Amino acid sequence: MSVTQSLSDKISGLLETGVVGLDVGASAIKICQLTKQGKSNYILKNFGYRPLAEGAFSDSGVEKMEDVVEALKESFKSAGMKGRQVCFGIGGQQVVLRKMKSPKGKRSEIEDQVAWEAEQFIPFGADNSVVGIHVLGPADKDNVNVIMAAGKLDYIQSCEETIKQAGLVPKILDLQFLALINIFEISYSELIQDLGKGTLLIDFGAQFTKIIVYKEGAPLLARSIALGGITVTEEIQKEIGLTFQEAEDLKLTRDEQGNFPEEIAPILARCREDIVKNIVDSISFYTTQSAQDKVYNCFITGGNLQLPGLIEELTTALNLTVEILDPLRKIKVKKKLPDDLLDQLTYIASVPIGLALRSFDIPIKDK
Repeated sequence: MSVTQSLSDKISGLLETGVVGLDVGASAIKICQLTKQGKSNYILKNFGYRPLAEGAFSDSGVEKMEDVVEALKESFKSAGMKGRQVCFGIGGQQVVLRKMKSPKGKRSEIEDQVAWEAEQFIPFGADNSVVGIHVLGPADKDNVNVIMAAGKLDYIQSCEETIKQAGLVPKILDLQFLALINIFEISYSELIQDLGKGTLLIDFGAQFTKIIVYKEGAPLLARSIALGGITVTEEIQKEIGLTFQEAEDLKLTRDEQGNFPEEIAPILARCREDIVKNIVDSISFYTTQSAQDKVYNCFITGGNLQLPGLIEELTTALNLTVEILDPLRKIKVKKKLPDDLLDQLTYIASVPIGLALRSFDIPIKDK
């Protein structure tokens, strides 16, 4: 689903083998490079992770360019990453992804129609946006189904300039929502016909919790909730009177039995309840629109899903079986990675791997 080809006018020229998937979040940089053997055998060639300083990157874009540039350089160097071309994923509340209908016609006519209708759905304004479409296919005899993707222009420019300052080439612009769909479809390809009847995908990130309702090969709902791992850290910081880093360290502390410190247990519970409530409210609003929009499965990913009790509470609230999305289910790990990083790949690797998969499914025109 190459929405990104029309989303960025910079997609041209020869694409290096194994373009690097680059996921820059509020708490860390994650990079991934894949190779491919045969038609469907993917191999994780390199993976890198680098924490970011507090406030270096936010939903508005790059806040501390020098810090992010240095972290980018260090992450590529320490991971031994080959190649400088990157597929960068944008997310948060600076992007919009929506399924729409448009009258049948030439590509240019569909683009004009979608651009006109999209203005009402873009909160940051169509004039300050990069908009792209992907035509899914016929909706009925007169219309086609279209996926409309939009990103805030100054946010994109901030990210692209930082990438260039780090000596990298921003070759492909993608959406984190679509990267999640990419890795989901690859990982569960043999089940996708059944899962396509209605599956909920949730990414519990540092700054946002991303929600996708996936049906028949397309996202019917894509929404970011401004609650994540940083929210938990800030609540601990505020209630106990710690610095941000002290609160973050306390949040990650566990005893030999894997239990968290007793003093933060009520805070964790409150944050967990708030996140689950917002997810349920979003899904309830969606499913009440049509009886045909029911979801039957749920897959989750993201570092904040390790919040104690989250899976159990989500399972009860949604009345669904909740399964952790395994981004390595169909991907072999070639390079020896540090044990602590390897253990975390299940939680943190879905988006960067989904971005790296663009090496293999986007047609790139020669100059």
